[in-house]
Amino acid sequence: METPFLEIVRRWGESIESKDLYTQGHCVRVSDLACAIASRMGFEQRRLFWFRVGALLHDVGKISIPAEVLNKPDRLTDEEWALMKAHPTLGVELLADIEFPDDVLPVVQSHHERWDGTGYPNGLRGGEIPLGARILGVADVYDALTTDRAYRPGLDHDEAMALMRQDAGTHFDPRVFQQFEAVMQERVVMG
Repeated sequence: METPFLEIVRRWGESIESKDLYTQGHCVRVSDLACAIASRMGFEQRRLFWFRVGALLHDVGKISIPAEVLNKPDRLTDEEWALMKAHPTLGVELLADIEFPDDVLPVVQSHHERWDGTGYPNGLRGGEIPLGARILGVADVYDALTTDRAYRPGLDHDEAMALMRQDAGTHFDPRVFQQFEAVMQERVVMG
């Protein structure tokens, strides 16, 4: 049952990305990286399965964002930025009628929260942010930095890692970031 379910969720993730020309494959890449970090942090198989579901659906709220906002090559207006910042909550609203285990919706809701409390949508800080959302947030930022966007070209791996390293302890949970670095080092070694 898990394989067909994941395939449906993966296809839903692809439909999310169909409006955003610059994030094709984003949900799958983020999910794969986030699951590697979560596995390294000791998530058992069942928890890892549902975490993958949440990771694949983390941007589902973008379905409610107009394509011209998602693909805008210029700086977003205050109104457009407010709409973009609403996508985690919009995602939870879209998924509210589906009976997921407890940790799926918090991942969708909180993946843009920051360790220092300056994230959105709820300004959660530190341990208030669900662990899955902290893991997903690191993977999401890495993929966003290394992917070409309408408003800028992607960074290479080393540039992205250096930039993110500066935010360990402010944007990112330092413990999660340490595990992320270990996963990325393994990937570089395995080539």
